[in-house]
Amino acid sequence: MPAAIFYSAASCATPLADASARTRQPVAIGYPSDRVPHNPPFRATAQGFAAKCRTRPGNVSQTTGAATSCRALPSFFLGKTPTDRPFPLFFFLPRMSYYLETFLVAHRRLVRESEHRLRLARTLHCAPDSPAVSRLLALAAHEAHHAPDVPRLRGRLVYNLHGEADFSLLPYAPRRIETLRLVHDDHIDYALKRTDRSALDACFARRRGADDVIIVRRGLLTDTTVANLALFDPHTARWYTPAVPLLAGTHRSALLSAGVLTPHPALTPESLVRFTRLRLFNALLGWGECELPITAVLR
Repeated sequence: MPAAIFYSAASCATPLADASARTRQPVAIGYPSDRVPHNPPFRATAQGFAAKCRTRPGNVSQTTGAATSCRALPSFFLGKTPTDRPFPLFFFLPRMSYYLETFLVAHRRLVRESEHRLRLARTLHCAPDSPAVSRLLALAAHEAHHAPDVPRLRGRLVYNLHGEADFSLLPYAPRRIETLRLVHDDHIDYALKRTDRSALDACFARRRGADDVIIVRRGLLTDTTVANLALFDPHTARWYTPAVPLLAGTHRSALLSAGVLTPHPALTPESLVRFTRLRLFNALLGWGECELPITAVLR
């Protein structure tokens, strides 16, 4: 299977203050874009360290490329990935929390930047105009400006609370969804967009042949594993979305502000009979791009 190409501005081990000064290097990672491991030190940092090794003349091998050149740095690496690329040293250290912000990059610009600014501020517990948030957005905008001039790319910003970040650009192909299974989980928590999606993956594993799941928490509908949810009521001609989703998506925030969506405090599995259609949407999936009849929801 062909390797996905990631364009990395800075590795997770690089402070944001230095990110804009680094040379951008395309780094091949041997995973298809929808199956990359969720652990950011494995994915994002390995690519960043490989890029740094390639730009150090003293470390570059004349015969075997980046993987061998990185192995020439035993103080940094202790092993190899399944794609014959080395692990960064702190892959073996206790994990810190890594967070994720997914951007729609359209024609070299960030879409819904103001909504992303607000969510970054909530995660970092700071003001939206704080230097920490501004640096993260500057990193993303800088890379978006140098992206191919196409209508849709996925920008993936991985960051932590210590001022370390990585940004990569990937092609985007919407997942085909035709059926959804109701899955109950009263303890799931994804209010902050983390790179650790293990709880979502556990719900997805219970889909029993459906394409995705709608997660029901404490009796209320929330989201699917990849998108926010909207339901159409033919009696009011309004689109309703759960008032308390698993994740307050940036596209959802923009639709609420525009009056396209109405928050509903009590959407339950039993209330689905009131609705005729549903839509799924997220930062990259457009409004109306994924619309299904209510009969697509399986119990």
